[in-house]
Amino acid sequence: MTIKYPVLVLLSFSFIYHIYCIESTGDCGGTCGTGTPAKKCLYNFFVTHNARKNVVCNGKDDHCDYPVNTEFLINGKSPGPAIEVCLGDTVEIIVHNRLKSQELSFHWNGIHQESSVHMDGVSMVTQCPILPFTSFRYHLKPSKTGTFFYHAHSVLQQGDGLFGSLTVRGPGEDLTLDKIIMISARTSRSFSSINANTPEALELLINGKGKQDLKVEQNRKYHFRVINANSLNCPISFSIADHDLEIISADSNPVAHIVGKRVILFPGERVDLEMETSRAPGRYVVTLQGGHDCRNLISESILVYDDGELDEVIRPGDYTELPDVLQGHNCEALEEGTLCLMDMKAPVGRKLQEKADIFFVGFDDVFYDIDDHESDYKFNIDGFPFYPAYLSVRPGGATIPQINGMTFKYPPSPILSQPEAVPEDIICDLEYKSRECCDRPSFCECLQILEVPSMQNIDIVLINEGKVGNNSFVFHVHGYSVAILSVKKFTRPISRSEIMSVEALGKLKRNLITPSLKDTVVVPNKGYVVLRLFTDSPGYWLWESRTTGTSPTTSGPGMQFILQVGTRESLPTVPLDFPTCGNHKGPDLIFEDDN
Repeated sequence: MTIKYPVLVLLSFSFIYHIYCIESTGDCGGTCGTGTPAKKCLYNFFVTHNARKNVVCNGKDDHCDYPVNTEFLINGKSPGPAIEVCLGDTVEIIVHNRLKSQELSFHWNGIHQESSVHMDGVSMVTQCPILPFTSFRYHLKPSKTGTFFYHAHSVLQQGDGLFGSLTVRGPGEDLTLDKIIMISARTSRSFSSINANTPEALELLINGKGKQDLKVEQNRKYHFRVINANSLNCPISFSIADHDLEIISADSNPVAHIVGKRVILFPGERVDLEMETSRAPGRYVVTLQGGHDCRNLISESILVYDDGELDEVIRPGDYTELPDVLQGHNCEALEEGTLCLMDMKAPVGRKLQEKADIFFVGFDDVFYDIDDHESDYKFNIDGFPFYPAYLSVRPGGATIPQINGMTFKYPPSPILSQPEAVPEDIICDLEYKSRECCDRPSFCECLQILEVPSMQNIDIVLINEGKVGNNSFVFHVHGYSVAILSVKKFTRPISRSEIMSVEALGKLKRNLITPSLKDTVVVPNKGYVVLRLFTDSPGYWLWESRTTGTSPTTSGPGMQFILQVGTRESLPTVPLDFPTCGNHKGPDLIFEDDN
């Protein structure tokens, strides 16, 4: 047998030769004034390995002044640099990939990218990945104020430290009253290491650190921007002892103000809170309490009033244990004063149209029992080619999250900028399998695309069938904020056809008056959500359940599909000199039998 090595074909990749020694340029983090000219804000992100990752720190070594945690760093730190700009500013981020053997791209969570879908940051959908020792320039122009964040598109790289905050402010916002809280977790090992087992969460962190002091002044109203940046499926309860929290925005969309004692955020969700420091000077416990993959983890920091360093610490009462499975809605039923973002309402009532095209997306965990010994050197099983290794890497079978019994497969080239390089044989919709899957009756991987017309109201019903597992799934929507028309949970497994029948009978209820807008939604186990959007932004937009790519109970890539808005002819023009890339040879062309 001879071995022929695969060749990666790269065409017209735009290299950036200048080495920038500064992290950012321009006065882009200051107060935003009315009538102030828009600025151009340039940020340089140097992505590197953490050179101190292999240093063992036990707190006794004078040279170990901080706990070594993440595998990757941006400009020497994690979370990465805070991007802070004013509405109307143009933002350019040059990402310099200094990793030795990993490609990457960055997504700007919550930034809609109107007319600039090529900047959305999804490798092999909107752009080529950024190869080691090359650079890529992202161009953003946020269309609204709010709390956003950025992260590596790879959920594994995000879990290993590649994320940071992105704040867009409007005129008159007081920076001295702004507090950014990024929640993540310290894990037992790197996500990117080769290991069949998922890392375990060991400690909840605020802005990359454990216990810390958050200093405030008495009798002021503070704006807390809280972001759940976890890669694991870790819903987090956030609270401050003896203080009320007023929600003013969810996922950067205004909501009807509501006051509670604690807020539960699922991965990818962001919330804007206002809190008055009207209590006596002192030290108040800030509590993070984890659920699901972070279950039983509690982290306590301190809110410090003025000179309250020496005062007694004011603690909350006994912690109410979170249920094994959080459903993401109707959270007041857990405990009075508990708020979830899926329960929010719009600040002003508006009548949405009754009529909309409707699409049903059913998904669930699916069990496969395929033995690795059944495959040959071409990864054929029972004469059918290329079953992925994750089906057989765990003894006893594998549970795979799938949409309609199909697993998402990335194309060999970005479908947005190089559609001609994407074979038609790998494309499927949410109803029918691809032609390539005809050769794989036991398991199907394909490029799942839901094509919808542009400039139309559409309803998408996400259905968590719950036949195998008990997981609630969190979906992040690229390119849009969607209106939450309804959420419902059943006490038994359901099916896509059953929910379609409910709609046919006119019994699928919708809130068309005060639905809130979000870009990250929680679909309860054995339940559904009905989402409304107006398709005014043509492009290929990913809908992804990111934490399914890191779940300790499932295998395989994360569950996702592409929403194609409009025809290929209506998509935005590919930018000049945009990078192109191609595929390598498949295993059957690499390994050849001499006989």
